Amino acid sequence: MEKKERKILLALAITSACNLKCFYCKDSGENLDNAVGTIEFNDLKSIIKTAYNNGIKNYRITGGEPTTVPYFGKLLENIMELGKDIKIRISTNGYKILDYIDIIEKYKERIEVVISVDSLNRKIGNIEYEKYLSKKVVNITKELLDRRIKVRYNIVITKENINATPELILKALDLGVNIKLLDLIKHDEYFEKNKEESNSFFKNSYQSIDNIKQFLRSITDRYQENFNMLVSTGIPMSGYFKGNQYIQVKDSNRGSTFSEECVNNCPYFDKCQEGMFSQFISNNGILSISNCRNKNLRWNLLDMNDEEKDKSFKEILKLFSNTKIYNNFKV
Repeated sequence: MEKKERKILLALAITSACNLKCFYCKDSGENLDNAVGTIEFNDLKSIIKTAYNNGIKNYRITGGEPTTVPYFGKLLENIMELGKDIKIRISTNGYKILDYIDIIEKYKERIEVVISVDSLNRKIGNIEYEKYLSKKVVNITKELLDRRIKVRYNIVITKENINATPELILKALDLGVNIKLLDLIKHDEYFEKNKEESNSFFKNSYQSIDNIKQFLRSITDRYQENFNMLVSTGIPMSGYFKGNQYIQVKDSNRGSTFSEECVNNCPYFDKCQEGMFSQFISNNGILSISNCRNKNLRWNLLDMNDEEKDKSFKEILKLFSNTKIYNNFKV
């Protein structure tokens, strides 16, 4: 029997630059090895063309804050012009998103704007939540929705914001946006602290999403156990629905997908939380598995010709072609 083709996502962390400094982010944002800077546009175009030629049709643009990059609008156009089957998700704090609203509106059937909003207020306890539901974010959201552009809020759940999250969810639903709830992802650079301090912060701040599921059931019309959209790997996500809106829940306690090679050969496997969620391009041109520390599974595309890039994508796609769920992560 022919295997069903997996939906594969390629994330593009085009820069480390950001206008905010959030407590759970590294200075390099989502980029590997604390790499700072912005990838050159021509290098990025070549990489994306190779990815598309290998069947990758779903893209996430992130950073840092991707709207700080001058070529951001050209990048959207370049990706979309590759094919009418392409979809793009923009991960942003909303900083300059309205500067590109005309381009986004042009492709609105295939673009979703994802804005990180973690709190109703700027401060909870001793923690500054720079990505909060400010008047500016509300106005940006309304402008996007007025143009019928799809908007989602991503909310990272921690012990600090868990009590305020139900009200934030209700306000987001009233605005008309979709929502994704995520538990905290473990890494070693919280607050620019050393590994031991970062591990302590994670242990003290991690909050299971189980605590909020009963509330979600009480405010929604129906529930779907598996609700994955652009991607079919990583942590299996569930969905709660209220009319035409959804609340997607990414709960790492459900386990995550890994290839057999990762399970058998990765020295970090017992600590890996997110698993094989997406393919990932860092701002230094490294192709890898998202959040993966295994340096044996990295390809430096900037040092390659077109044929070598093509071979690299085929190698990483092979890893994604036969994955299964493992429940391995322990908080």
